[in-house]
Amino acid sequence: MKYELSYDQERDLIIGKVEGNIDPAIVKAMASEFAELVSSSGCSKLLNDLRKAGITHSAIDIYSMPRIVDKLGLPIACRRALLVSDASKDFQFLETVSLNVGQQVRIFKDPELAIKWLEMYDSS
Repeated sequence: MKYELSYDQERDLIIGKVEGNIDPAIVKAMASEFAELVSSSGCSKLLNDLRKAGITHSAIDIYSMPRIVDKLGLPIACRRALLVSDASKDFQFLETVSLNVGQQVRIFKDPELAIKWLEMYDSS
């Protein structure tokens, strides 16, 4: 599993890229780094490119992922657009579980629509 996160100051977005399979361990590592970037940049919008990533097929693991993110104390204002190549049932389940715990997460196939959704909630 390979991932990277960075703050794009020009677009005021945190950009993530993941390659490989997403599981609870990678979610914990990424969410921790995301929390640090939110704190240092003041930006609470994440465009997470998962087009080269898969997700675990374990319903229990997927169910636990939003709770892992919650434990890191990210601000409620954080919005995460998940860019996928295929909106599989597993990614849809992750979106639903995230929404059910109060997180602002949405899956997209189109990067432009994802960015527009993130910008709709621009607090500036």
